[in-house]
Amino acid sequence: MRRQPQHRSLRLLDDRHHGRDALDRGIATVHQDLAVVPLMPVWRNFFLGSGPRKGLLKRLDVDFMRRTTHAELRRMGIDLRDVDQPIGTLSGGERQCVAIARAVYFGAKVLILDEPTAALGVKQSGVVLKYLAAACDQGLGVVLITHNPHHAYLVGDRFVLLRRGAMVGSHSREEITLDELTRQMAGGSDLESLRHELQRGQTNRSGARGAGPCRSAAPPRERDQPRTAHTRQRRGSHLYVPRTALRASVRQNRAR
Repeated sequence: MRRQPQHRSLRLLDDRHHGRDALDRGIATVHQDLAVVPLMPVWRNFFLGSGPRKGLLKRLDVDFMRRTTHAELRRMGIDLRDVDQPIGTLSGGERQCVAIARAVYFGAKVLILDEPTAALGVKQSGVVLKYLAAACDQGLGVVLITHNPHHAYLVGDRFVLLRRGAMVGSHSREEITLDELTRQMAGGSDLESLRHELQRGQTNRSGARGAGPCRSAAPPRERDQPRTAHTRQRRGSHLYVPRTALRASVRQNRAR
């Protein structure tokens, strides 16, 4: 059963704040490049930049980080055999899910995802969308930025369409169908104008072909012109003598 969306107000940050302030206020962003280090283990990437420390020397609490990473991933439905394996060995969908679980663990209330399924296959995209739906069920606000209307319609409750930074449409799930959402994302009225323009162009080309071919006589190329034994041409700073002239000269010398 789909969780009913909750209407909440959100106060945006101004230019004086930075990424850490956004995290402190519960706004997390999963970028398209994921901001992970492929050769580091999964648990190191999970706590990247926020590792807990212990003791007088403030060393990383590795045991706690391993246990927490494994537990949080299992809570999101990801069961890894070993969290010590490099995160680069995981599939693209699994890496996306690790990034989502990391944002949820560190207290995100609003999760912004930038094209999370852009470079994934169908199966891996399904894995990511399943965990996005699970995050929504936990009460998180999810903002999914995508160019794929099918993915957006599977998990979305409201769809906002942007064109060149301006909002051109805002619809709830009950107000719009998948076909209409796809049409609007593909360009809407602009796409229809382009289709009519292309059809007119095809009609004009068909009429031009029916009027008969248009041929023009081109002058013969220089190499196609007949050459005689007395033909001389200059190419650059060298004197060019055709082969026919050379052969005729050799025969004359032999006859003498």
